[in-house]
Amino acid sequence: MANQAPQNRNARNQLVQNQPIRSQTTPNRLRWWSWTDLRIRQHRILVERHYPMPEGGPAHAKGTIEVESRQTGRIIRVNWYCGMDNTNAAAPVIIHLSGRNFCVKSHGIDDEFLHIVARENSPFIVLDVEYRIAPEYPYPAALEDIQDVLQYLRHHPADYDLNHLAICGFGAGGNLALAMALSSPRDTFETAVVFYPVTDLSYPEKRKIQLMEPDIRRRMRRGTGGVMPPWVMESTIQSYLRGNHPNIVDDPRLSPIRQQDESRFPRRLLFITAEGDPWTADTKTMVDGLIYARRRDQTSLPTVFYLEMLGVGHAWDKYRKLDDHGLNQKNTAYDTAARFLRREVHP
Repeated sequence: MANQAPQNRNARNQLVQNQPIRSQTTPNRLRWWSWTDLRIRQHRILVERHYPMPEGGPAHAKGTIEVESRQTGRIIRVNWYCGMDNTNAAAPVIIHLSGRNFCVKSHGIDDEFLHIVARENSPFIVLDVEYRIAPEYPYPAALEDIQDVLQYLRHHPADYDLNHLAICGFGAGGNLALAMALSSPRDTFETAVVFYPVTDLSYPEKRKIQLMEPDIRRRMRRGTGGVMPPWVMESTIQSYLRGNHPNIVDDPRLSPIRQQDESRFPRRLLFITAEGDPWTADTKTMVDGLIYARRRDQTSLPTVFYLEMLGVGHAWDKYRKLDDHGLNQKNTAYDTAARFLRREVHP
């Protein structure tokens, strides 16, 4: 399936021609004996054990587009999903970004959700982008890959309709989705849907856990999903920011909560969080600010919707041992997000 070319679109798997080559983030040489690198390696093992990738690759992807990156000779792989196969019209696009803490391989893990979004008879094409991960490729490498994919889409207007462009992501992918929307020309993205995103990197992750209600924190350590250990949160963020100046955490491309101009956000926003996620409090603060701003100016500011899933923790929907409550919450979240992305609700 990996290199199948779609039959109904014109050369979707072709490479971008004459794409400008810009500066490329140079990966830091990993020193596995350093404390942070050892933690990342341990974290990758634990994540792959408890939150496994689909066996045999994404079962519902229709094929893979190979996009040329700004780095000569490197290819960005993009899995594509679509419900309607027999049309020659340009398809409206949804860009998707998987998560797993900026530093664990995740491309293809959201196959079930993307299959729901690109349901039968849906005209939307959903593009799942494989961006680079830290610590081998720290910020801004992942964001550059997403920018290169958007550049590819702009070079193929006969295939991709970008008039109502949407972007979505889970966890770290949610952070990247917001970063991409905020760093792109105004009104590039009409819609954004983010699941349990990290929205503020300007203060320690350990402090975010300490600020959780004690009862919720205790229940999440024993229940569906769970509170990530402080060493995991701190190590992954340190890896993602590796080589950058400390003050960069105040940049809205890393901490979207720092964006002062609310009109920079997409017109339609849906945030889905988890009660037991240490990142939820920051997201709620940002959402409250956007809603308050919307009340002052209902003409140019985004419409914001918020859904908090109770009794579950960060990335609960990917957990291997999902209980009935977690499964019900997952189904509700996926259905709500898919309908919002397809503009079936709150158009």
